[in-house]
Formats: sequence, structure tokens, C-alpha cells
Amino acid sequence: MKIFLGMVKFKESDIKIFIVDDDELLVKILRTKFQQNTNYKVYSFSSGDDFISFYKNMPRSNKQIHILILDYLLKPNEPIKISKNGIDYLKEVKSINPQIQVILISAVDDPDIAVDAHNNGATSFIKKNENAFLRINNQIGYIVSEIQLQRAHNRSKRVRQIFYSLLIVFILFVFYIFVSEMLHT
Repeated sequence: MKIFLGMVKFKESDIKIFIVDDDELLVKILRTKFQQNTNYKVYSFSSGDDFISFYKNMPRSNKQIHILILDYLLKPNEPIKISKNGIDYLKEVKSINPQIQVILISAVDDPDIAVDAHNNGATSFIKKNENAFLRINNQIGYIVSEIQLQRAHNRSKRVRQIFYSLLIVFILFVFYIFVSEMLHT
């Protein structure tokens, strides 16, 4: 399926969704819903370390949009001081690819986590509940629209720069011809 935004053609298959969560049921539900309703390429990982190892070596293209759905507490039974949380992995993945869009999810509804996530580059924070898939899917739609809008704006900006450059060259050429004619007469 292709999404048309303005004059920009965009394939859903250029969207790569990475799900990092140790809740196998949630991962299965998200994967199934994305695979049934979209042509996104979906990858899932039960640990942040597995994801980071995979992502470091993954080839990337400017045509692709990478969206990470990242759980805040990946090992809820371990003491917080021992294991990394979603913010730690958020920082790490942003250092690998600052363009990746991150949606932090958590069963814990803590405004401090949401603020910390936002301050470290997360696009949004979504509480895990019965509406989580709908909210995640809406957020992905928003992310894709914003990226496409930015890409269209950048293309338009380049076209304007080329147009003005050609206009200046044309004016200089006309001026050169005019001055040449004046000097020869």
C-alpha cells in the first residue's frame, strides 16, 4: 500500500517498527495487529540488549522510517539498579540513530517517566492498557505524517534554491550580453 501526501509517494513497507518488550503476549498482539492492518516491517525483541545488538548492525536508508516501541521496565522482577530501563535504551538507540522515533510504553503511569522520556528524545509516552494499540497506531500515523511533511518541505526548499540559482545565472547572463553589446558599440 502507498500513502500519498501531497505529491510525495510513500510505501508502508519503508516503515520499520521495532517492538522491545518482555511481555510476550503484548508483543504477539502488537505484531499480529500490525501485520494484519499494515505493510510495515515489524521486528520484536524481548530485551533491550538484543535490540541494540541487532540495530547497531542493521543497514539504514534515508527512505526508511524507523519507529521503536519500547517498554520502560524490561525486567520488572530485577531491582532497578541492576537492569537498564527504557530511558537507558532510548539514550543508547538515539546515539546510534538520532532519527529513530521512539514511543515509550509502560504499565506504570508516572508523569516523571513521561517527562524523562520526552527530555531524552521520545516522541511520546503511552500507558499500557486496552487502548494501547490504538494510541500507538495513531502515534505512528502522526510520526509518519510529520516526517513526510518535513521531507516534502525539504524538497520544496531545494527546488526553490535551484530556481533562484538559475534565475541569478540567467540575470547575470543577460547582464553580460547587455554589457558586451554596450562595449562593442
